[in-house]
Amino acid sequence: MQQLNVYPPTTCMEIWLNEPRRAEHSQAPANVLRLWFPESIMAFDSSDTMLWQSTYEHLGSRWHYENLAIGDMKRGRKIHKVLVRTENVDDLALMKCIVRWEGTEAHLALAINNIGPVSWDRLTTSICLQRPASPEYIDEDNSRTFLVSDGGFVASRELVFPPDRQMIYGIVGDELPMQDGSKRRLTEEALFVVSKGERYVLGYAWHNAHRLFLNRSLCVRCLHSDLEIYNIEPKTLIQRRGILFLQEGTLEEALERYRSWKETSGQALSVNEL
Repeated sequence: MQQLNVYPPTTCMEIWLNEPRRAEHSQAPANVLRLWFPESIMAFDSSDTMLWQSTYEHLGSRWHYENLAIGDMKRGRKIHKVLVRTENVDDLALMKCIVRWEGTEAHLALAINNIGPVSWDRLTTSICLQRPASPEYIDEDNSRTFLVSDGGFVASRELVFPPDRQMIYGIVGDELPMQDGSKRRLTEEALFVVSKGERYVLGYAWHNAHRLFLNRSLCVRCLHSDLEIYNIEPKTLIQRRGILFLQEGTLEEALERYRSWKETSGQALSVNEL
C-alpha cells in the first residue's frame, strides 16, 4: 500500500560524498548519505519501563554551526567545520549531538546528561545511516556490505535473515547466523560498504556499540551501530564517539583505519575535545 510521509528539514543530516552531483540520466542525487542522528534515544528503568524518549519526530532544536573562525581563511589556518544540536528532553535529559568533518572523515559525538531526579537503568540509541540516495553504496545483491567476525569479513548475503523481515541485528561478541552453519562471532562495532567500482570503502561505527543492524530492503538499505549504556545516575554525563569515513583502497585498509581510530580517538572523551 502506498502512502505519504512528510518530515521537517531538521530530521536528518545530508552528507554529500565529495561534491553535489546527480545520477546519470536522472535528477536524483548520486552521492548523498542521510544520517538520522538520532533516529531515537530511549531511557528505561529497572523494570524496563520507558522513562523518556527522543525521536526525529519530536526534535525541536535545529543544527547550527559553532566555532567557525571565518577570519582564519585569510591567515591560511584550517577551519574546523562543526555542526551542533542540543535538546532538552522533558527536563529529564540534556542531549548534545556534534558532527565535525574534514577531508574523508566525519567525527560524531553524543553527550547525554541525566538532569532528572531518577536513575536510568538502561539507555539505547538508534542512529540510522541511509544509502538510497548514493547508488554507489546501495549494494543490491548484498555482496558489498560487511561485518567483521573472528573469522574475517562477513558479507550481508552470508547471513540468515528472518523469512518475514529483511533486517537483522548482530550483537557484538555473539555468534552471527551464518547460512553455511559456520561459527562466526561478531568482533567489531563497525560496518563497511565497498563502492560499486571497488575503489572506495565506506566505514561507519560507534565506539563501544552494543549491536549492529542491517536492513536489506531495497528502499531503505540502512546501517546502524547502536549503543546500549547501563546504570546512569542523576547528574551523570555520558559521552560516546562515532566515525563515518571513506577509505580509498581495500577492506583490510578500511579495517585498519577504523581500528586506528578506535585505539586513538574513539574513547569516551569530553566532546569539548573535538
